[in-house]
Amino acid sequence: MITTAPLVDNLEDLSKFIDLISLYKIPYSFIDKKQLEENKEDGNISENVYQKIINWKDENKIPTRAGYLSDIFALLERLGIITKPKLDEDDLNQLFCETDLTLKDITNGKTSVTASLTGIGYDLNSLILNDSDESRIEYKSKLFWLILRSEMNPVWQRLIEKKEIFSTLPVSAAIKEIGLIDKHTGNRFLKWSKYFDLFDFGSIINAGEIFEKKKIALKLLYSTIFELNLSFISKEGYYVEELVNEISKKFQDLSNVSINFLNILETIFEMDGKENVEGRPMSKVTITLPNHPKVSILKIKSKISIFPKFRDIPNETLLSFGSEW
Repeated sequence: MITTAPLVDNLEDLSKFIDLISLYKIPYSFIDKKQLEENKEDGNISENVYQKIINWKDENKIPTRAGYLSDIFALLERLGIITKPKLDEDDLNQLFCETDLTLKDITNGKTSVTASLTGIGYDLNSLILNDSDESRIEYKSKLFWLILRSEMNPVWQRLIEKKEIFSTLPVSAAIKEIGLIDKHTGNRFLKWSKYFDLFDFGSIINAGEIFEKKKIALKLLYSTIFELNLSFISKEGYYVEELVNEISKKFQDLSNVSINFLNILETIFEMDGKENVEGRPMSKVTITLPNHPKVSILKIKSKISIFPKFRDIPNETLLSFGSEW
């Protein structure tokens, strides 16, 4: 079921919470502005507890907007970065983050949900902690992939299916044209597109307003690699045609007419050096890789790393990923 994206304008904020969740249990609904103030007014928490939570939020530069934390945690859950288990009695006796408050002090002993990182969440956190150039690129690329495959509004999918988005049609105008979203969601995806640096600033016309083909192509290549790693490692392998259709579906029906997933898969097959990807023929006639007529089955043997093999990719190769660009 397609859902509206939570009200998170600044994706930079996610890394902070991914790191915090890796270390602490956070009863986020109880420390969000509205609930926190209601609990203070109702006498469920003391002025001292209230002020310590405010101080913690200030120290961690957490905005005071009502609903901010709920939106952050909702987005993290939608992207599969966290789950939301309930706190138990033992949890309530733990300290809250870097304060001397227990979780029971904050929740007044009431049942609450918290957040725990999934495997993907821990993977992202390791990239955050590494803090190298390659880790930062991989972190953002994985975040893009998670949004692409989520059940939120398929805004990017419908945008990059429009070839005009790379030349004459500004992204802001195209968002209004696709007719899938409200104004606020449209503005959110516009901001997210800036965060991911998807715009073409070197174009002679509409510089900074249209998407850059090579940037989108690279994001799609990395997203396909991450999807293969997550869902398609197997001993038997998959028909190339099946992979194309399944990946298109995983990316919320991103058109395999507009996007040449065959060329993307062929690039992965060729550049990985057969270390993690094996190609095999099939006796019956079926779809093969464009330049490898005997490869109709791809077997993903183990996880494919995007670096260093996929760091420098020829422009000609990247541009071949868009069938209608």
